[in-house]
Amino acid sequence: MRKVLIVLLAGMLLMGCQKSATQQQLQQIDSMLTDDKVEKAYAALEKLEPESMRDDEDKAYYWLLRHESELRLQLFISSAKHLETSCSIFENHFEKDKMIRCYLCLSKIEASLHHKKEAYAWARLASFNFKKYHISKKLSGQLNLAMASFYQDQSNYDTALKYGRLALTDFYTEGSPREVQLSMMQLFMAYADKQMPDSADYYFKRSIEGLSHIPVYERATFYAAVGGWLTNTDTIAARHYLEKSLAIHPKILALQNIATLYHKQGKTDKAIEYWKEALYSTDNTIRLKVLKQLYTLQFELKDYESACQTAIHIVDLQDTINHIANNTNINTVEQEYDNTLHSFTSRFIFYIILYVTFIIALMSLGAFLMVNRRNNRMHKKYDDAISQIDRLRKLITALRQGEKTNKDETKTDRDVTPQQQLSLYNGQLLMEDIKKGGTTIRWTRSDFDDAVNYCHTLDSDFIDCLKARNPQFTSRNILFAYLDHSGFSDSQLRRAMAISQTTIRSYRSRIKQGTKVPSSQKNNNTQNDG
Repeated sequence: MRKVLIVLLAGMLLMGCQKSATQQQLQQIDSMLTDDKVEKAYAALEKLEPESMRDDEDKAYYWLLRHESELRLQLFISSAKHLETSCSIFENHFEKDKMIRCYLCLSKIEASLHHKKEAYAWARLASFNFKKYHISKKLSGQLNLAMASFYQDQSNYDTALKYGRLALTDFYTEGSPREVQLSMMQLFMAYADKQMPDSADYYFKRSIEGLSHIPVYERATFYAAVGGWLTNTDTIAARHYLEKSLAIHPKILALQNIATLYHKQGKTDKAIEYWKEALYSTDNTIRLKVLKQLYTLQFELKDYESACQTAIHIVDLQDTINHIANNTNINTVEQEYDNTLHSFTSRFIFYIILYVTFIIALMSLGAFLMVNRRNNRMHKKYDDAISQIDRLRKLITALRQGEKTNKDETKTDRDVTPQQQLSLYNGQLLMEDIKKGGTTIRWTRSDFDDAVNYCHTLDSDFIDCLKARNPQFTSRNILFAYLDHSGFSDSQLRRAMAISQTTIRSYRSRIKQGTKVPSSQKNNNTQNDG
């Protein structure tokens, strides 16, 4: 068992070391790309085998570095499927810097394949994530430079110039000489295509001054643009730059420009040769433009047979472009319909969930209020029961004391029974509660009787007179009359008796009709009550 554990631990350590060594090697290659040692980095990548890498993150990192170096070396990349997988892996591992680099690399690859919409989509995705995470100024400059190149291809020169200036500012801030020169070259090409010779000449001179910062294999596009710009002013210099561009890499732009130059110089054979080479472009728009130039030249040379065949190619290519555009429009409409349907479905589901949530919340609130109301009632009953128990305890205590002392402090009659004594004490407690602001709303009939009996001990003349004049009065009516007679205000009477102002006026009317108490007697009663 111990040997098995040792073998497992050794295997885990070996895998960890291998993983650490692979990551370290890839990081060294990344540093080479940063230091503009692109050829050396590409050679090191050629020695690695991604199939032998066990970690997906290492594989993703490898393909990112591989495609970045291929783009820098102007190599043709037919597919970027590995890089799309790398983007997902970096996103899952929260490697935001590498994820944005993947998006930017995918945009450049799609642009090199003349897939303009896909290139723009990847560039916008990279820009969105950069604004979200704010990685570095250098990466921001690379994004702006890619957007400038895209808008220049779309002949939107103002927007291209805006992004070019932003890229130049970012690279100046970061202190990257190579990227600064690339930004100046981009600005030169945008001003040249916009037919602004003064600005184009300024950035052309600045680009030439710092050309040493740009590796030779990255100068082909710049030389081709310079050659096209000088075609109308200096044919010798234009031919010089175009030949230098073709010597580095046979770019379509250089082929078109040198063919146009030879055409202006009357060297039609050379012009036709280079235009035919430019027809190998994968961009149908460029091919259509080249075919039209070739057709014009063949027609001028009165080579009607070749011109007729070229015209047929132009028609077929135009039909292909229109067909692709129609399919794109149809796909766009279908996608918009699907997006609209999805949005409507999402909103419908959201409103259903919101409605159900509201109903549940309303039901919960109703249930809570019902439970709260029931609890309040239970608490009130509980408080009443506690107060009743306290009052009964006091009555029992008073009864026991009465049995021991056999005295009554409120009456001079010595023939009071224990039950009467208990009733008087209960009436005393009830009246004290009334004087403290209590109410009779929960009193029973016996409580009113006990209160009247206690009031009789305080003012027997008034109570006896009231009972004699109004034998139909209940204990409640008598208690009201006593409280009113004792000086209670209307608000105190409403609170104590739990009656309205109309009932108070009714009670007083009935009392005045049957009972009239002398003022001297009333004053004596008031003093006794106090």
